[in-house]
Amino acid sequence: SAGTYSSTAASECAICGVGSYSNASANECTLCPAGESSDAEGASACEPCSAGTYKGAGEGPCIYCPVGRFTDADGQSECKLTPAGTFVNVTGASATTDCAAGTYSQMASHNCTACPLGEFQEDPGKSTCELAHAGYHVDEEGAAAQSPCDAGTFSTMGATACEDCGIGEYSSKNASSCTECGAGESSSATGASACEPCEAGTYKPAGKGPCIDCPAATYTDEKGQSACKLAEPG
Repeated sequence: SAGTYSSTAASECAICGVGSYSNASANECTLCPAGESSDAEGASACEPCSAGTYKGAGEGPCIYCPVGRFTDADGQSECKLTPAGTFVNVTGASATTDCAAGTYSQMASHNCTACPLGEFQEDPGKSTCELAHAGYHVDEEGAAAQSPCDAGTFSTMGATACEDCGIGEYSSKNASSCTECGAGESSSATGASACEPCEAGTYKPAGKGPCIDCPAATYTDEKGQSACKLAEPG
């Protein structure tokens, strides 16, 4: 009968093994082609392997795809590698799952990796993370967004934190660098969002640094001076 075979001298029919089949009156079993198998012994036909499984040509059952691989159609002879930006963490998968925002993956991954400090990823299904832009920072792993620097601070690309502007400098929000105060102006502390005129009795040329007391025999009688005047005799 179908699913069995016998040689000329055999006294009874033998059953075809899993992964093979026969028609009635067969003297041998036929191996299933690649991508097909038989569910049990004694099969009269082969059936395509279901999605999530595969099989090469020959005997044996359909095999579950391992983690990091999948098949999304019936009758496959091999599993596909999981594309970058997705993952498969179970055997026998018929589909992939996108990495969440804040994570990424390379090809054939069984999990996604959190973006490191200084990097972020806004979109799901990505293979890389993006460096924090200048004027922004990322201070946690797995970030889906970057945070702007406050006024009085700055950052360069890939920063994990924003840095304070020095004395004699200032910045607005989202700054990639600090701006030096003009002549006659300074900031009284680090992290300033604006410069202030130097007080009378002090001065400062353009650039970094604090307002400076006028030396002996010199003075300023108004705010915001870039140089001191010589005191008149008497």
